[in-house]
Formats: sequence, structure tokens, C-alpha cells
Amino acid sequence: MRALALTAVLLVLAPQAFARAKEVALAPLPGAAKRTLFATPEDTLDKKPCVGLRVAASVDCRDRKTHFKSNEWDHHVWVPYIRDVGGAYVGIGSDQGLTLIAAARSTFAWLLDYDPAVVLINRVHRALILSSPTREAFIAQFLPKNKAAAIATLERAYKGSPERALVVAAFTRYRAGLRWYFNRVQRERRELASSHWLHTDDAYSYVRRLFQLDRIRILKGDLLRDRALVGIGKASHALRMPVRVLYLSNAEEYWRYTDQFRKNIRGLRFDSRTIVLRTRTNRRANAKLLGRYQYTVQAGLDFQQRLADPRVVAVWSILKHRARAFPDGLFTVGLRPLSRRAMRSALPGWRPRRAKSAALK
Repeated sequence: MRALALTAVLLVLAPQAFARAKEVALAPLPGAAKRTLFATPEDTLDKKPCVGLRVAASVDCRDRKTHFKSNEWDHHVWVPYIRDVGGAYVGIGSDQGLTLIAAARSTFAWLLDYDPAVVLINRVHRALILSSPTREAFIAQFLPKNKAAAIATLERAYKGSPERALVVAAFTRYRAGLRWYFNRVQRERRELASSHWLHTDDAYSYVRRLFQLDRIRILKGDLLRDRALVGIGKASHALRMPVRVLYLSNAEEYWRYTDQFRKNIRGLRFDSRTIVLRTRTNRRANAKLLGRYQYTVQAGLDFQQRLADPRVVAVWSILKHRARAFPDGLFTVGLRPLSRRAMRSALPGWRPRRAKSAALK
């Protein structure tokens, strides 16, 4: 009953979640705050790739495939729900986090992942963004002719770091794939509603400014372990910094909720404007259903409340309560869906992807 009561309140207050946050003038973090944010522990990333299982990942092993680039091509449908909410960002994965940070105007961000290669790619992005005054210059660093110069930049950026050789190796291995990915991002600007962090000078400049001010921390983190997220939760409470966006991708579909996962999420400082973003694999991928994934927006306090209920055993226990939204393939939990008109207004110039390209990875 408590969960239902909270959901009812959130549904009434839902429009407030979409109000623009007051623009915050970014400045270097005070010394004490920076120490708090960067001193939290990381997880040990020692899970082996899953072998011989029917699923890609589980509680005890990680996906055999390294997701060094996002294969979720419809994050723009989330943008109207998180635009300018401010606060902190916590999310897994690679550069999709930068898109969400730019849309939310997050003032601090934790980028974490349980795949060591993804953590390294995030370090590649950081160094190359800092050395590139424009988004065009950043993308150009992945061209074959600029490979040597980019490697030199990475070696300078991580001089003295025990991860320097690993960062360079990750760039060398995934450079061509990232070049393809960034090129597709540019080609599909209208299909993505100009929402990617590399689509506008404003979004790129915002992300770069956060890196310049040490307001984005890259760390080793596993949603199911007891160090990284626990530390982030303690830091968010210590600094009274609300986590306004939590991005989980489709990680939840591979395991039931563990006690530690519940503690990790419930330990984060959420407020009435916090939004949780997740995807789930479509059984039958097509353009009408947003390609390979379903996209869900959930009120953060609603998620924390449901995790306190032992009957909520996994993500499908939550998705039973979802409401259909626009476009097809988008759902909300604990929030009233935005109208078709509101979504169209929030995504000017958006051209939905045609079926023939929806299945592209």
C-alpha cells in the first residue's frame, strides 16, 4: 500500500519533474567536496566473461561482448523527461552517459562499468575531449591519419598512471569501431532529434567543461557489488547532492534483484525529481517499437520504494506497472506519460527512424 500511495503522489506531481532547473554557473569544486567525491572506493572487476550460458550475463559473470559503444539508438525519447533536471548523474556504459549528462545539465557525474574495457574507453573519451576544443576535432582524432597523434595525447594524459598502456591499447583496438559509431551518430542527426552530445556545440562544450572542472569521475563499478555504489551513495548524502538521473541500460534483465543491489540503489540520495532510465530487449525488434529495445522512465523515489518490497524480485516485477507512452516502445513507471504534442514540441525536427535501419547495431 505504501508503494501505491507513493506512486499516486508521483503521478500527481509528475509535471514538476519536467520543469527546467535553474541554470547553475559551473566552477571548480571546493577542495573538501572534490576529496569526498573522488575518494569513494571502486569495485574489483574480476568477473569472467559468461561462457556456456543461454544469457549474455548473470550475477556471477559478465557479458562476453564489450559494449565500447552504445547499441541503444533512441535515447532521445528520454530527453524530455530529464532535460535540465540538474543534480548528479550515475550511469553505466560508455558515451551514452555523456548524452544524458548534457541533456540533464548534470553538475557532477559518476561514469561506471563492470567491464574493464568500457572503463578504459571512458578514459579515452575524457583525454581526447580535453584535447579537442570542438566536436569536429574530437571526431577527427579517430581518423586513421590521426591515430599516432591521438595515441600521443593519451600517453601524455595518463603519464605516470598504471593504466596508461591499457588506455592506449583500448583506443588502438576500438578506434575503427568508434569512428564508425560517431559517423553514424552524425548521419542520423534528425532520427536522434539532435540529442546526442556530439550533435551540437552547446552539448559538447558542456560535457567538455565538466571534464575540465573535474566534475566527471570515471570509475570501476559493478551494480551488484558493495563498494562503488555504496561509496557514491554516502558521498551524495554527505554533500546533500541529489542524484537526479540513474541510467541502468538493460543490465537488470539478466538477474534477479540481490540484497546488495537493493541496498546500493536505496542508498543513493534521490529526491522528487530523480529519474531512473532503463532499457529492455525487445523480443521482436522493429522500428515501431524503437528497434532492439524498450525504453522506460521511472520516478526515482518510486523505484526505491518498490525495492523495499521483497515481492519485487526483478525488473519484470516493476514493468508490470508501466504505462504506455509516446512513441511506441516508450513506457513510464510512477510518472504520467508526456502527451504526443509535448514530446513533439520537446524534440523539434525529430524524424522517426524507418524500419529498414531499425535493426542496425
